Amino acid sequence: MKKAGYTVPYMDPDTLIATGKKLIKPYYRVDNEKALRDLLAEDLAEKIPVAEYKQWLTTFPKSQQQWIQDSWGDPDDNYLTIQDNGEWYFVIPRLKIGNVMVMPQPNRGSRRDREKDISHDKKVPLHHAYRAVYHYITEGFKTDAIVHVGTHGTQEWLAGKERGLWAYDDSYSTIGSVPVVYPYSVANTGEALIAKRRGQAVVISHNTPPFAPAGLYGELVETHEKMHQIGELDEGRVKEETKKALVKQVIE
Repeated sequence: MKKAGYTVPYMDPDTLIATGKKLIKPYYRVDNEKALRDLLAEDLAEKIPVAEYKQWLTTFPKSQQQWIQDSWGDPDDNYLTIQDNGEWYFVIPRLKIGNVMVMPQPNRGSRRDREKDISHDKKVPLHHAYRAVYHYITEGFKTDAIVHVGTHGTQEWLAGKERGLWAYDDSYSTIGSVPVVYPYSVANTGEALIAKRRGQAVVISHNTPPFAPAGLYGELVETHEKMHQIGELDEGRVKEETKKALVKQVIE
């Protein structure tokens, strides 16, 4: 978020949903080159020189730089980069609504085969694309605050100590000194504590919304009943006729 009253112009829900799908598409590795360039063409992404990111990375202790290099290699070619005129750029999906910026949180890993296993692994350093996104938020956009929406994300589960984190532990080096506001379900106290202790979050608890089974409707109710009848009937003509009726109804 930026200052000056936090003005948020109205966007209709359908447009917002369609835009959200575009923003998240590169994270699923779906025709990334085109997806990233489409975002730039629609002003739904920021283009950041990889060289600028590399310069920022030199401010990290040598041990951290080497750890990142050994784990992920060079930042040039990953799922959020493109090459123009021989230069590499990060393309960072984002939607600007007034002085508020909405973004999907990056994937924990840079390769599909490593992402699932490292979601909560504090021994694997962050890859370059994730760092570049948060570097843009804090140093490029110069946000006044970050609001993490969803129980839970990944920033509070990154590499580093459990408590009393070092400034260059990943959970801290991503956000720097920017305040984090985190709406969190009151039913998930344990993970909310992690968000506070390791993610520097100000947690705003909320009740879980009430819900009930949606149930079936129309002809689906009859289909469901026939399925149960078939399961309960003994073998014979009645069961076979019920099966035929079910198949006919499903086809229709």
